[in-house]
Amino acid sequence: GCGKQVEFTGKSICAGGDCMVYRRTQDTHFERTEVFRPVPQEEVAAFQGEFLASHSWSPGDLVSCCWSPNTMTISINNTLVMRVEDPELGSPPATPVYALYES
Repeated sequence: GCGKQVEFTGKSICAGGDCMVYRRTQDTHFERTEVFRPVPQEEVAAFQGEFLASHSWSPGDLVSCCWSPNTMTISINNTLVMRVEDPELGSPPATPVYALYES
C-alpha cells in the first residue's frame, strides 16, 4: 500500500478526500517518521479544491481524473465531484502519468 504520507512521493501529484491536491516536484521522496498536517509548503505544494457534488464510492464506479494546465478535476460516473484551480498547480508532464487509488 501507500506510505503514511503518499503526498511526499517524489515527482507526484496527489488528490485527497479532504479536497486538497498535493504536488511534489522534487525527484526524491521526503521521509518523516510522524504523520502531520498541514503539509509543509517547503516540501509539498498544497492546493485547496472545492467539492461540487457528494458521492460515496461503490464497486464498479468509473473514476476519472483530469489534470490540465492549472486545473485538476475528479469525476465519478461522469459527475464532476471535485475541482482545484491554481496557477501554481502547473501543467502535467509530457511523459505518461500513472494513477493509483487506495481506499
